[in-house]
Amino acid sequence: MISKFLLFSELNITEQIILSGIRIWANNIKFNKDPILPLKCFYKQFNLVNFSNLTNELMSTICIGYKVHLDLRCNCNMIISDHEQTILEMLYYSQIKFHNLERKTLSIIVKDKYIREVMFVNKKINKLLIKNKYEFECRDSYFNSNVKCFN
Repeated sequence: MISKFLLFSELNITEQIILSGIRIWANNIKFNKDPILPLKCFYKQFNLVNFSNLTNELMSTICIGYKVHLDLRCNCNMIISDHEQTILEMLYYSQIKFHNLERKTLSIIVKDKYIREVMFVNKKINKLLIKNKYEFECRDSYFNSNVKCFN
């Protein structure tokens, strides 16, 4: 099976902002640091300062209810992991209100009992993104992904 890597440079600005924030969060957690201040500093340039709490809430919920060990990379890595792409997909499905696809995508990385909670945070994230004129764009891979995550 031929696998095409998704590169950071191929993402639109909204996806780059989201993914960079997730990676900042993950790297701070890895070193037992509070991620809120670095996230606020990062999001400030995009006028999304309040977004830091939503990123923390989303990722904390995902990590509490995780089904697989997440592959979240540092910002120097240009190749997007399958799990990072899954997170971007679920946020896209949330934005366009394809809740069944959002739920199905979430079930790849999150246990069933946490899906509703993550979907609630996704809704808040998309509301703030749209308010600030940031939106996801349809990507072919969103509808054709055969992401398989193994622990």
